[in-house]
Amino acid sequence: MRKGNPLPQSALLFRHVKMSLERVLMRHGGMPVVIPTMLPKCPGSEDDDNKVHFMDHGGLIVALPHNMRVPFARYIARRSDVVSLRRYAIEKVYRSRKVFGCHPRELHECAFDIVCSNHQSALTHTAELLHIGSEVVAEFSQLQARGYSIRIGHTGLLQSLLMHCGVPENKWSQVLESLRTVQSSSKAHLQQELDAANLGDQAVALLTQFYEVEDNFAKVSSMYRFVVRQKGPAAALARQALHDLEAMLQSSSALAFQLPVTIVPCLVCDERMYSGIVFEIACQSHRKTRRQGRDLLAVGGRYDKLVASFAVAGAKRDLAAVGISFSVEKIVQALAEDGETPSLVECVLGNIGDMSIAMRDQQLALLVRLWNMDVPAVMAPQDGIEEAAYFCKENFVPHLALLKEPEPGYLRLRIIEKDRFTEKRLSVSELCEFFDKAPQTESPRQEFNSSGPTLRIVFSVVEKISTSNRRRYESQIATQLAPLAQGHLGRVPVLDVIAVELTGDVLRSSVALLNMEADGRSYENSATGLVEKHPRYKKQLLLLTEKVYSLIFEIKRTIFVLYALQDNNYKVVIVPSRT
Repeated sequence: MRKGNPLPQSALLFRHVKMSLERVLMRHGGMPVVIPTMLPKCPGSEDDDNKVHFMDHGGLIVALPHNMRVPFARYIARRSDVVSLRRYAIEKVYRSRKVFGCHPRELHECAFDIVCSNHQSALTHTAELLHIGSEVVAEFSQLQARGYSIRIGHTGLLQSLLMHCGVPENKWSQVLESLRTVQSSSKAHLQQELDAANLGDQAVALLTQFYEVEDNFAKVSSMYRFVVRQKGPAAALARQALHDLEAMLQSSSALAFQLPVTIVPCLVCDERMYSGIVFEIACQSHRKTRRQGRDLLAVGGRYDKLVASFAVAGAKRDLAAVGISFSVEKIVQALAEDGETPSLVECVLGNIGDMSIAMRDQQLALLVRLWNMDVPAVMAPQDGIEEAAYFCKENFVPHLALLKEPEPGYLRLRIIEKDRFTEKRLSVSELCEFFDKAPQTESPRQEFNSSGPTLRIVFSVVEKISTSNRRRYESQIATQLAPLAQGHLGRVPVLDVIAVELTGDVLRSSVALLNMEADGRSYENSATGLVEKHPRYKKQLLLLTEKVYSLIFEIKRTIFVLYALQDNNYKVVIVPSRT
């Protein structure tokens, strides 16, 4: 019976996701801050059945963290020396189960928060958080394929509607709960919920109308003219909300988001936590259920009032705080569904035949040499080829180096790829050169930063490509596009690259035939004509035109590159700005 010590796939994926998230967050100046795990029971928390409470030996009711934001808000509110801080945390949060006596659910949440004393700067920081969300999606190709978008709202937009319609403040919570619970339901269902709250015909009609609004800022701003033109607190609140959104979106345009952005007036987040701009990163749920809703990857927003609520009596804490929280489990699940698992180890050292003391010493010396090169390597837990190969398979290790007694100084290197492997005979020095040139398992993908622009590479392929081929293509594309950094594109901060399984001739024909300067309908008509002209490449062209449409009409890119994988040709596409 084969024996090994395989690590669970989820643990490997979690480690990979955590390292990738930390790499993104540290790029934005984030630092881990240790805060108390438990906090006293907060007023109003008794209404939340998800929170986990228990009593300490002195009779004090304390709570485990339900999210990473509330404990951090309490921490900075009671630290007078905190006036500016960027922190990140990837920790467990706890949710109670409805079944009495069961262990609470343990989930991992990744939070990034920016605290400052300048409230105007907080709008720019909010735009930065949205860019971080876009970076996280770009970090994992599995998330890119799901079609995530950024949905932005403002608590002032919804509250101004309620005030304009004369909805009493004691019914706001009921209305918000109705909007939250029916966000995936029909318009008729919402109308029934609002009618049950006895809001009046005008309020029900107006909220039902705005419930489905999800558009650009200009369209939403024009819809609020009837409120803004009035006098009173509702108009002032709406004007301030629109001003905040406009200022934040101006900063966002300079940051060049990868994800499409829409304004959602009726976006409802936890009103006890957020005040001001709120947002979520979501896509349509892929689960096969009767009720198709949105799949939330991240939520966030401003929480100045939450910080102020935790201030010690008599102390004034006028801080601006904004944060974003990611569901780590959802990222891990997306990677698990894709079927690829990153390895914890890059190479396993095994042996062929019996192991002598001299061979063991040679194996240990090679192990130390690999460690000194920062190559994650381990010894096979048991002697023999089958045992070592089984260990590699169970732990997703891509390389197996086998030493043999009659061949001192030489070894056989197996490069494992799913159920296949290739084998080559190398000297010890050649093995070290191989790992010195090869990209490591945890190296960043899809971004190549040099003196020129950062490349964001998206593969538009019919069949899934392996990890090793993906890395080879990425390195190849980065080398081919390096001369662009010397020209006018060197000033572009981020350059999107769509890699397709086409020849350079078909690629150039595609650029010539696609009507990228007109509206979306004209573009789609030209895309149909392109497919008809090249029926042999129908699948590839359908994927290509879909990616190009997203870049031009949703993400609003004006410069990008199309790369032909078959003959390493590329075409720089420049589209006139539509703003």
